[in-house]
Amino acid sequence: MEDDAQVKVKQYKTCIIVPFSYSNKFFEGMLHERKEKDQDDEKKEIHTNKVFNEYFRKKWIELDGPFNAEETLTENCEENRRTLQCYTISDKGWKELGLSQNRKQTYILEKQETEFRIEDIKVWFFKNGRGYLTLKVQWAGELPADLKTILEFNATKWMNKKGEFKKKLRQQEICESGCIKMKTMVEQCLGMLKGIGVKGRITEKKIYYLTLVMTDAEGVHEDILHRIILKFPFGKTINTEQKIMQSYDPYSYIHWKVTGNAVAVMTDNSVTQEKDRNALKDFDNRVFNHYLIAYLYYLSKYNKYEQLKDEWDSGTGGTVNQMRDKIEEETEVSKIAAIRYEHMDKLFYDILCGQAWDYFSKVKRFKEEVKYDVFISYRHDGGQYLALLLYEHLTKKHINVFWDKYCLRAGHFDEQLYEQIGRSRNLIVILSPQCIERLTEEDDWICKELYGAFRNKQSEVPVLMVSMENVMFPDKKMVGQLMQSENMKKLSEESRKRVEIVLEELKKCQGISADVSLFDGVINRIEAALHLENYSKRHSGKN
Repeated sequence: MEDDAQVKVKQYKTCIIVPFSYSNKFFEGMLHERKEKDQDDEKKEIHTNKVFNEYFRKKWIELDGPFNAEETLTENCEENRRTLQCYTISDKGWKELGLSQNRKQTYILEKQETEFRIEDIKVWFFKNGRGYLTLKVQWAGELPADLKTILEFNATKWMNKKGEFKKKLRQQEICESGCIKMKTMVEQCLGMLKGIGVKGRITEKKIYYLTLVMTDAEGVHEDILHRIILKFPFGKTINTEQKIMQSYDPYSYIHWKVTGNAVAVMTDNSVTQEKDRNALKDFDNRVFNHYLIAYLYYLSKYNKYEQLKDEWDSGTGGTVNQMRDKIEEETEVSKIAAIRYEHMDKLFYDILCGQAWDYFSKVKRFKEEVKYDVFISYRHDGGQYLALLLYEHLTKKHINVFWDKYCLRAGHFDEQLYEQIGRSRNLIVILSPQCIERLTEEDDWICKELYGAFRNKQSEVPVLMVSMENVMFPDKKMVGQLMQSENMKKLSEESRKRVEIVLEELKKCQGISADVSLFDGVINRIEAALHLENYSKRHSGKN
């Protein structure tokens, strides 16, 4: 660490990334903005929301070089395929925030008396309803700068009191605005977006960072990068657990570090080739254009997954089918880099998504978690009324129930039923009169549904029998008689094997008699038998 203290910083920039959600119905409106002419006869893009149009201006994104032309991020693709749009804060917006319209204005961080600039403020909208406010902050003090000073500045918690700053005044200039709080300024920015349904709470834990440090050092200085990405000042101890982060060194002189909420890159002075020196000249622009866009793309997917997970856990995510459709459509992640830019995919797809976030495993587990709590199997000509009662009482308790009358889609009936049984945690079969006896009929659907629950021992779906009045549960004697019945002898070999498995398993299952006059008690017994109270609490947000 003493050697690191001698390192000088030639450039420091960081991008503060504030996530929010918004009503994505406005995305199409942004794509089809009408054009009007201002007094100078220049065309401006006007959004239908007056406040939005007052404070934001469309920013065209140049994506052709580093990004795959087939990807929907590309600005030149058809409007209905585009998934990303960008806007900058207008001059009026800068003034409203208490900032100078002169982008070269220097500001002073109150607690440290260090100087910086706010280079730009942008708002990014993804089609999936995720948005990001980005503020690019650049060190404006003397360069090369002392490492200790830079690390102290980098450790700033922008969303608390340490994030207060003021304009640096010239001689005879009077400051009218006083101190500016970064958190207040960010809240004002989001306030300007309320007209398009923006929602989001500002907390330091929900802020992301993309940081660039260019030094005169040679080789990798792990401790420096650790401190940059952890926002630790010089001298603060880094314990072993905090050092768990991912590294990526695509070139000998470029070193990346990745954690769940930050991506940092440091360049050193070990460049020997002329072409590499030329590449570094424009490296900062590429980091805060190309790499930032890639970062935001993957953030939009990860934050959408978090949003869907919260909706499911709180019981506001709709039906199982609706949620599974959303997961399939909105969490799928692609590699977006073009040829010769594969290192961007390595950094963000493999390391950030695959390792730092464990994104792919989380989405897979989420898909497995999104299941119906109960699948109701019944005969339409005798058990429909009891099925309706069960459906209504269980759904009122925030239990996800599959009942074909409401949940079945257009398409192949049998394929859907097997699929939905596999997506269910439990199956309730309603025993109406002659229900068990009819299991021995060729291609009986109740038999097929029960077979779908029993056929795979590793993922067997627990079955609970609920009998109507005066209907007996199958016992050893009844099953033996059915096995020797004339109907069994007439069945095809495939159907006979299916019926045998169903009858043998069914006699082992628990049964509850449904007394309609005491139905609340029946529901309580069903909940206890299948442990449904756990799902009820989860979906109602009470856990």
